[in-house]
Amino acid sequence: MATLEQNLQEILQGSIEDLGCELWGIECQRSGRFMTVRVFIDKEGGVTIDDCADISRQVSAIWM
Repeated sequence: MATLEQNLQEILQGSIEDLGCELWGIECQRSGRFMTVRVFIDKEGGVTIDDCADISRQVSAIWM
């Protein structure tokens, strides 16, 4: 059975690559009724805050 992290990786991999970044990993942590999802990315030349914002929007769209 696939974990939540594995499922998210399959869903996000293409979108993250389309944004010019490389997915390094995903970490999900539940705290009570809240879930924190950390997405680790890299990009040649470095990751910008705009890259982080774009990927954050991609992740948020999945939960909506």
